[in-house]
Amino acid sequence: DRRIDIVEVSEGDRIYIHRAADGVITVEVTSDEVAVRMLDTEGQQVVYPSLYNYAGKDVVIKTCLTPPDSDSDGVGDTCDNCPDNSNPDQEDGDYDERGTTCDNCPEHSNPDQTDTFPPQGNGIGDVCDCEGNFDCDQDIDGTDASLFKVDFGRSEFNTPCTGGNPCHGDFDCDSDVDGSDTMRIKEDFGRSFVNNPCPPCVIQEWCVYP
Repeated sequence: DRRIDIVEVSEGDRIYIHRAADGVITVEVTSDEVAVRMLDTEGQQVVYPSLYNYAGKDVVIKTCLTPPDSDSDGVGDTCDNCPDNSNPDQEDGDYDERGTTCDNCPEHSNPDQTDTFPPQGNGIGDVCDCEGNFDCDQDIDGTDASLFKVDFGRSEFNTPCTGGNPCHGDFDCDSDVDGSDTMRIKEDFGRSFVNNPCPPCVIQEWCVYP
């Protein structure tokens, strides 16, 4: 084997780095990636399972220094796991390809970052959110259950939940506290600082009513 150093490449380059008995290995350069391909003498891809983890697939290396770099952290937007929040170390504690700096559940893998409760979102992903942690003290306990019970049964026809008179437990923001809301608080009841603690939150109005 012989090492070959490629000193400089430009977009659109194709570099033949090694000639094999049945073809060539090429390096193709684009604006945001370098792709290594094994081709036969007719330019068709050759499958070498022993050389690559995914037989028949290109080996693609993202060129992370390529601009733009919106957050100026030295990692280009193409492969920055927090393109709008500076995080040069690219830390990703839960391995969901979303950097810890901007992950809405940094200790629970949730690559899609889904945040549906409340309907307008609260910046905490559904995977780790404690919707019934009304006092934001890392747990859902008897205190939260008592607050929920006070408002349970309120509806469109019985003191509806409004911006001026909100409810503890109207998780889907439909102006009532009913059985569907009971199911949601039960899902997280018992979480505490020693048992899957609730993420930090700020006490504020849960729903934005029309």
